[in-house]
Amino acid sequence: MGLIARALEARGVSTVYIGVMLDIVQRIRPPRAVFLDFPLGHPVGKPFDQQLQLSILRDTLAFLETARPPADLLTLSYGWGEPFTYIPGSAANLQGHQDK
Repeated sequence: MGLIARALEARGVSTVYIGVMLDIVQRIRPPRAVFLDFPLGHPVGKPFDQQLQLSILRDTLAFLETARPPADLLTLSYGWGEPFTYIPGSAANLQGHQDK
C-alpha cells in the first residue's frame, strides 16, 4: 500500500493509509498514515459500529488536511474494548490468529 500511495501522490492525489500494525506502517512509510491499535483486518473498527467507524474516518480526513508528508504518522487513541494479541513478525498474527 505504501508504494501505491506514493504513486498516487506523485500524480497529485493525496492519500492517508490506515494501519493496525505499527511496525509495518513504520516500515512501508506511506506519505501519510493513521495507526489504530486494533486487530488485523479491522482498520476502522468493529463491524456495524457506525459511530466508531465514522469518528475514525472523520479524524483520518482531518489529518489529511494537516499532515506533512513524507511519512507523517498519527496514532488515534480509540480502544478496541476487548483483549487481542499482536506480536510483531508473528506469522500466526498475519493469518488473523488471536489468543483468548
